[in-house]
Amino acid sequence: MDVPYLALLAAAAALSAASAWRVKLGPAALGALAVLAGYHYAAYFAGRFDLVIVYINAALGQSLLERAAGALATIPGAVLTMVLPLAVAGVWARSRWPFAAAALLLLYAAAEKPFATVDDVFPGYGPASGMGLNPLLRSIWAVPHPVAVLAGYGLLLGGALARRLDIFKWGWWLTSLGLLLGALWSYETFGWAGYWAWDPVENALLAVWLAATAAIHLKSWGAQLATAGILLGAVALNQGGFSALHSFVGSTPTPQILLFASAALTVLGLLRIAVPKDLGLGVAAGGMLATALVIYVVNAAPALYSVTTGASIAPPAGDVFVAWLLLPLASAVYAGTAVMSIYYAGVGKWKYIVALYALYIFVAAAVAWVYKYASESPTSTNFFIYLLWMGSATAAYYVAKSRHSPLHKALHVATLLLLIFIAASGPYAYSQSYYKLLAVDSIGARYFTLLPWPYPQSISVEKVEVAPDGRVVEIPPNAPLRNPPNYSAFVEKVGGRFTLDGLNYTVVDASGVKYVVVWGGGQRLGSVGEVPVVRVERNGTAVIFPAPLDLVEALSENPAAVEQYLRCHGNNSALVPGGFIINAVLTADGNEVPLSLRFDVSGVLKGVGAVAIGVGHFEGLVGQTVLLLPPSSLEIGGPAWDLATALYVKTLMEQCNPRAALFIIERMGGRGLADLARYLHQGGSVWVVAFKPVPAVTLVWTTSAAVLVISFLMIKRPEER
Repeated sequence: MDVPYLALLAAAAALSAASAWRVKLGPAALGALAVLAGYHYAAYFAGRFDLVIVYINAALGQSLLERAAGALATIPGAVLTMVLPLAVAGVWARSRWPFAAAALLLLYAAAEKPFATVDDVFPGYGPASGMGLNPLLRSIWAVPHPVAVLAGYGLLLGGALARRLDIFKWGWWLTSLGLLLGALWSYETFGWAGYWAWDPVENALLAVWLAATAAIHLKSWGAQLATAGILLGAVALNQGGFSALHSFVGSTPTPQILLFASAALTVLGLLRIAVPKDLGLGVAAGGMLATALVIYVVNAAPALYSVTTGASIAPPAGDVFVAWLLLPLASAVYAGTAVMSIYYAGVGKWKYIVALYALYIFVAAAVAWVYKYASESPTSTNFFIYLLWMGSATAAYYVAKSRHSPLHKALHVATLLLLIFIAASGPYAYSQSYYKLLAVDSIGARYFTLLPWPYPQSISVEKVEVAPDGRVVEIPPNAPLRNPPNYSAFVEKVGGRFTLDGLNYTVVDASGVKYVVVWGGGQRLGSVGEVPVVRVERNGTAVIFPAPLDLVEALSENPAAVEQYLRCHGNNSALVPGGFIINAVLTADGNEVPLSLRFDVSGVLKGVGAVAIGVGHFEGLVGQTVLLLPPSSLEIGGPAWDLATALYVKTLMEQCNPRAALFIIERMGGRGLADLARYLHQGGSVWVVAFKPVPAVTLVWTTSAAVLVISFLMIKRPEER
């Protein structure tokens, strides 16, 4: 047990609880929290692999950015990042309630035992490195995105509990920044070239943002409380293993406690919402809050049901979410633009605007029937694209003509333009049907796609360079890392290829191990019971039978690999290279696109996938995402091998570590020595280039940035409304 960590955690929790009783102690509590957070992060920067939370998320050779990402990728790290701004809100507002929440959240983090050491779990074991970081967290966005979101959550929660709308607004701004950074991360890291996957955690974050936006417009403390409840649900979904894409923190029962607190706080907030004096503004904000509640319930209800009943049911995500909820949500957004138009044009024009928006429905249906802007999406999707374009453009027109301040008009016009650009790019960004594949069998050769705009017309792979990953990862002691079988007693010498041609043999199963038994030919040495022991030599390879089938298959495939395996037998090192990186440069229509694909052994250890596909981009009115997939071959009844994995396994064998090589082979779907020999012997030569256009994606980024800048100025100058 790490006593200093435990002492700092206890002191911070005690001072936070004391500040809930006597607010003057707030600065002391904030200081204790800052020291605790500093100790937590310092453990990662210093390589404290004796701590369990460091061991599972760090490794030798990591960059400082990856160490910081590892510190965030735990429940204690996430809670500390959220609690610090929560305590700042308490000091800022001189309110006790943020400190009470901070104390409870620290107890929640303490339940994960961040002070536990590896020796507590594996007595006497002293790690030399760690398991490394989840491969998806090896991104420049892995620190700023969660920091912005969690800090935003802390200020939203603190502002709501302290009844301070100004603090709450800064929380909204940071959450908005986190949304943008998360979209950038998704677009640049994942191979689907999308900035939104309709994943439960993404949807929960959207619900928080919508609720917070509604609360700011309503200026209602009840709406702020409801937002605080919804954000606790978002934290629980992120940390409770309910998401496939966002399972970085891990799946533990502790976050499920937050689900119940979330539901209670949300209901309490809804009961305290006051009806606004401005009816038009109330309708618009109420629509946003209602939409947030629908998304929240759709996410939280299955999670709560799973927690209370033990049933295996997950919140809807991906295509399931799109099929059931996207079209109703799109309808709600369209209705929201109509309400905005009425609000800014004046209630006196409501009949004209309602008629105009009704006409748009018929126009959008007619255009979608004859022309599909999103060519591979259904007619319904194209219908809503046209509908949102017309509705948002009309609302932007009336906002621009209104008598509000320049900043107010600029913010709302920019938001409506962002909605137009999201509608334009969304189907391309989400649907994988827009990806096209191209086989490349010669580096430097130019290939022509013969596809219509907006696809690139020519693509080539100009350069491919292979380099080892500089990290050193440790395979944990609880991993199924078994000692490889010693086949030396069966093999006298290893020479050329070994075959059983011309021999009378069969295969028998003894205690789960298959053996080859030769009944004719060779030199008989004796017998085991009724089974003869025979020495057979083929092309310089001598084998004593009965021999394991795994060995005979390996000798038939690659005798040199068997020789290396036998020579290295006995090396039981658990330290392995972090992986292999393949740096490549592609050109698409004259645009140079650098990208890197890699084999990451941390992904094998964490069960999240070992091969990270190389992703590159070049921007324009139509952004282009280009992927490079390594050469691969598929054996009937065997695993799919790829170049990055093969290079890594070859490196392990060059380091004379067959134990680790077999572990990787088996975790990737292979089996034993035969597949190891086959793996080292073969290699594909055809690369696969995948490319996908995403219209208006650059406009999404620039308009989002404009919204953030304008809203920042408005929060600083509240008179600009």
